[in-house]
Amino acid sequence: MSWEEAKKFIAEREYALILTPELTNEEISFFKEFAQKRGISIGSTVEGELSTATLEDIRKAKRVLLKADPEKYPLLKLLLRDKVIVGGEDYDVAILEGPAEPLEAPDSNSSRGGVNAAGLIRAGITGGIPESKAYVVVGRTEKELKGGDVLILPAGVWAAKEGGTVTNALGMELKVRKALEGYSPPLGLFS
Repeated sequence: MSWEEAKKFIAEREYALILTPELTNEEISFFKEFAQKRGISIGSTVEGELSTATLEDIRKAKRVLLKADPEKYPLLKLLLRDKVIVGGEDYDVAILEGPAEPLEAPDSNSSRGGVNAAGLIRAGITGGIPESKAYVVVGRTEKELKGGDVLILPAGVWAAKEGGTVTNALGMELKVRKALEGYSPPLGLFS
């Protein structure tokens, strides 16, 4: 579909707007405001809650309940190198692979489905996909969209974006700096 056809789809159809973790916090804010102003249903491919553990909690912890694969998350190997990994109830912090239920002790959910999943959660855009006859998805999705037509707009990967922020699993905002040559569509498509 051409950009002109995409603009026509957006201008003439009723649809739900679906955001993905490929977006920066600033893009999430833009699309949230866009949807609110126009009365468009908005959802995301992310579910869950923010982590309750901080990086300092993990650093100070002596005993860690680990329910994530450190091979998938290389930073975990560094964070856990001097820790006692436990399987029971007596632990200081839990590191979980999402989606997972929050626990009594501070927890860090290492995977909620994308680089800026925490940014979507922090913006309050969770709970899945609203029902609609059509969808406009900004970014890639592996979730099945039940309904009619689907327009998927490429968001560009975070590493190809210049500027903005993303929120990591520990709630820390990180500046995005372009590392790869790539393309992101102009936000003007939604004017």
